[in-house]
Amino acid sequence: MRDRAWVQWRYLDCPTFDYRILLAERAGRAVGYLAYRLEQGRAGSRGLIAELTTPPTEQAAAAALLQAMYDRLRAAGADSLHALAVPGSPAAATYRRFGLVPRRRGFDVMIVPLDPTLPLPLMRSGHRWLMAGGDFDVV
Repeated sequence: MRDRAWVQWRYLDCPTFDYRILLAERAGRAVGYLAYRLEQGRAGSRGLIAELTTPPTEQAAAAALLQAMYDRLRAAGADSLHALAVPGSPAAATYRRFGLVPRRRGFDVMIVPLDPTLPLPLMRSGHRWLMAGGDFDVV
């Protein structure tokens, strides 16, 4: 569950990386958030999107969060922006609309269903997954 306590634990209290959180609100109510960080390396600096979470009906909020993050990263001198997304997922479509170019460089995720009643054909469909880079230790 991605609630306030989880975001605090995963991103804000992270001892390894300095994540930033942007919150989108509509009429005083949260409608999404974006977790990201800036990584300095030998070849320059890059922005890493750990997680973008908005309802599918809030594409304007997702776009606003991405633009606000982009502006901050650019002001900080980032050379590039990277994100992980399941091919065919809503996150992949959102990133693509924002201008990120997909490339095949990632890793495979394997699922072992422990409940025999889970419908495997539905699990094979990436557009049904809610998974972000922040769910793994690579972002």
